[in-house]
Amino acid sequence: MKKAQYNSVTKILPILFSCGLIVFAASSCKKNESERALEKPDVTIQTSDKTISDWASFFPDGLMDSDGVDVPLERLEGKLVGLYFSASWCAPCHLFSPHLIEFQDQYKEHFEVVLVGRDGVKEKQLEYMKEYDMPFPTTKWANGKNTQSNNLKDKYKATSIPRLVILSSEGQLVIDNAREAIQSTPEDVAELFTNKRKLDELVAANAKILAKQANEAQIELQNKIQTYTRALQEKFPPLDEGHKTTQIAHYTFDSTADDSLEESPAFTLENTTYEDGALNLNGHYFPRDGGYRASLSLADLLYTQFSIGQEFLIREHADVASKSTTIVVGGRSFRWFGLRCNQDGKIELFLNNGRFAHTLSGAEVSLNEWNRVLTSVDLYEGVVKIWFNGKLLPEVKIPEDFILDVIASQAIERDKNFHFTNHSTSETLDGLVDDVVIYDGSLSDTEIVQEAASFGSRWSN
Repeated sequence: MKKAQYNSVTKILPILFSCGLIVFAASSCKKNESERALEKPDVTIQTSDKTISDWASFFPDGLMDSDGVDVPLERLEGKLVGLYFSASWCAPCHLFSPHLIEFQDQYKEHFEVVLVGRDGVKEKQLEYMKEYDMPFPTTKWANGKNTQSNNLKDKYKATSIPRLVILSSEGQLVIDNAREAIQSTPEDVAELFTNKRKLDELVAANAKILAKQANEAQIELQNKIQTYTRALQEKFPPLDEGHKTTQIAHYTFDSTADDSLEESPAFTLENTTYEDGALNLNGHYFPRDGGYRASLSLADLLYTQFSIGQEFLIREHADVASKSTTIVVGGRSFRWFGLRCNQDGKIELFLNNGRFAHTLSGAEVSLNEWNRVLTSVDLYEGVVKIWFNGKLLPEVKIPEDFILDVIASQAIERDKNFHFTNHSTSETLDGLVDDVVIYDGSLSDTEIVQEAASFGSRWSN
């Protein structure tokens, strides 16, 4: 990573925090603060001058109902809003949802809920809503992704679900997690709808907590940058200018998962079979349910400068049209690198578990046919180069302040692996893989074109 990248991050941090441009989630109010807020209620009706455009900053892609029909943001105007982080695969969510639906229906004049769906597939999110006849809207998907759901999850640190974050009609934090209160003391939550004094006190208490956490987060981020810089210098220094990038592994899967060059470890397979001299994957995630998996660990892998190529065939069926399909993923814990075929049939590059994502122009995957891809990553130069089906695509620029999270983590050594499964979205390639090649560095434009023509025999121009 270029030195200027760290300088730019350090310079902009104070500005971002002082201007309030970085927002961090708050934990719930301390007990004594909440108790004080319950004292001496008045009966002033809560009003709001919040505009629709303000809620648009929370939901830039809009809202929809269980049929996928747009829901106008006017529906939230003048009400307290509960962000309900939930998913169909979450057993505790199924227990809490009926309580929340009943509560919202009883106080719908003052309180609206937005389901912040954590399902990886839009259809499952909508089916979950229909299962419980949820009367409230949910976050809308755009370009095959539920980006605003991911952003809200990060903003409020909703790492566990179910979780209900209640906001004032101005979008200020009122209760960090109202799940237990809705189930045990719903009358205390309902009092917020008519007791402006109590509401204001909770907002003020949370504002103090937010300010404290923002300061702590700034320190944490600065420490992360220092750890990242130190790890780069000690463990991943730039390759020498005279370094000649070479192929260190080639997997042909001729009834074996061994490296044909005999230089690197073999793939570890679970249930996986071979078909027509290629690795066969069945698209199922859990091995205990018959899912096929394959993983490769490389102790000497450089996160900062490497290249990987493969030939792959994605089977065409109904699910392919409704969700993204994993092609290859680097890292089980951090998913620090990956390629996937999105719902539009185009290849998408992602880093840091999708927080950086770029759809590649001119990279349309042919289903039921063989495709060939070769990717070269150089974080020091801040570029990713991708050759796909006979074309060197426009290089992808990495932001100057980009930090590859795994390098500043405790998983820095154990996450040096590649998979055809995304352990974040539970997606596994449904198709065939052949001729996987690994290189010990990044490739120039000339080299990537030459190398792409030299491995594999499945894809034909």
